[in-house]
Amino acid sequence: TLFRSYTIVVSKADPGVANWVSTGGLNQGTLSIRFQDIDLENFVAPTVSARVIKLADLDTELPSGVAFAVGATQMVRLEMHYINPTSEDLEVQATSTFVSMPDAEFKDEAGFLFLGDPDIKLAAHSSQTLGPVFMKLPSMVQGVNFFGITGHTHQWGTNVSVAVSDSKNGTDKPIYDVPNWSWSEPATVYQDPPFVVPDGGGFRFSCSWNNTSDKDVKFGESANDEMCFFWAYYYPSKGAFVCAHSTKFGADLCCPGNPFCSQFF
Repeated sequence: TLFRSYTIVVSKADPGVANWVSTGGLNQGTLSIRFQDIDLENFVAPTVSARVIKLADLDTELPSGVAFAVGATQMVRLEMHYINPTSEDLEVQATSTFVSMPDAEFKDEAGFLFLGDPDIKLAAHSSQTLGPVFMKLPSMVQGVNFFGITGHTHQWGTNVSVAVSDSKNGTDKPIYDVPNWSWSEPATVYQDPPFVVPDGGGFRFSCSWNNTSDKDVKFGESANDEMCFFWAYYYPSKGAFVCAHSTKFGADLCCPGNPFCSQFF
């Protein structure tokens, strides 16, 4: 039996997610869900649930029963990029809010991949695109369910696009193509229902930049460097991995677990 769940967002304003239903300016109404071809012999009947949340909280929503786990004594790292254009020292603070899930509702632990390409060298006062780059899905996460994608560059980035493909030369299905994409507030695109990458398939991605500075820019973790990466959130968790494709080094690798990780990161 195949079990699937679908999420519909009903709101006055467009939240920028799939399956949005506009209220048409109305403040109240009736929501009706109809099922067809129901197997009356099946002991599992369809269910419908609804709740009210703030539009600002949509990005924190995970699939039903899925949560990230934080173990005892485990460290949580908040990483930020800031550029101080003043001549004075500035104190910067950041906060993160954790929303717990009752044990009775927990089904699967979520994990993530951070995938990209470090082969970046942007000439001063130039625009450039890297890709499309194909990266085969690492074997340790074959068969998992991907439910969200977030693109990532630094300050000169103008776009990140991602597609899932059945092979290096296969057919692409776009899964991350955000109009007016912003490097400082990159959108997270959720997939409902989640998708599974076909055997032998992977992700094909591209990044674009407009370097308006007087200096050449290369790959690096500093705010003055650049990146071409994206997060891919999935379940059930097989761990968190940073994976890179490099034509320069002639290799694909995932860290931790590869002896060459120190040469990339």
